[in-house]
Amino acid sequence: FLSTMVLSTRVSIQWPPKEAEEKTSTLALTTPANNYVDIRIFKTQYPCLNSTLPLPFTQVFELGLAGKEIPLDNDKIKFDNYISTLALQQSIESGLPIFSIDVDIGHFSNYGLDGDRKETGEMKNSEGIIAPYIEIWRSLDPLKHTPQTEVRENTENEPMKTKIKMNVFTLKLMDHLGVLIRIGNWIQGIIQEGNSIHVIRSWYNENLQQWCNLIEYGNSDAFPIQFNGDIDDVVKVRNGWKWKCIERE
Repeated sequence: FLSTMVLSTRVSIQWPPKEAEEKTSTLALTTPANNYVDIRIFKTQYPCLNSTLPLPFTQVFELGLAGKEIPLDNDKIKFDNYISTLALQQSIESGLPIFSIDVDIGHFSNYGLDGDRKETGEMKNSEGIIAPYIEIWRSLDPLKHTPQTEVRENTENEPMKTKIKMNVFTLKLMDHLGVLIRIGNWIQGIIQEGNSIHVIRSWYNENLQQWCNLIEYGNSDAFPIQFNGDIDDVVKVRNGWKWKCIERE
């Protein structure tokens, strides 16, 4: 279950004994080097384009994460987060700095006949209590999946020669905590600037030959979504911040 590169959406989350539900549009982009950005925005707020008076983060998003997957034994994955909006929120409310971010270890198994994955583990719920959870995840095709039409990843073992070369990169912000990931026609980024969070989610419309933003929260201009450089390249955005390319496929 340790896919080298995946665009996945969460189908549902369950906190037993409660019923499974899904109130968010969740998208997680994970690269071959195991970098990821996981954005969970409430469906009632999606799409979210910049307004002059944005709502507080917790009214728009359930959670935003960025970090690195660490494969463990027995189909387990440790999610080593360096950005967690839950940890930031607790820091803001308590007035204390973020000393550490809770470790999340998920156990993955097959679910159903269509290639969905079940993740079980324990993490903090909305009340801030560590509790068992069950999440169902679905892998999507990074080139064919669109905002209007869900297209699953092709799970058939197609010959390598038919695999399409895909545009993949990871950029890390040099000025603050921030990461921007592209997989195929999808891009997501998150920045933690002090107590502020900035988020972008965008889809490349091949017919229009342009990026179509689906989430702009905070300073969306800070994300260089047009990046087309190489590994170790540094790109400067309008506000002067610098991004470095740490991964390129």
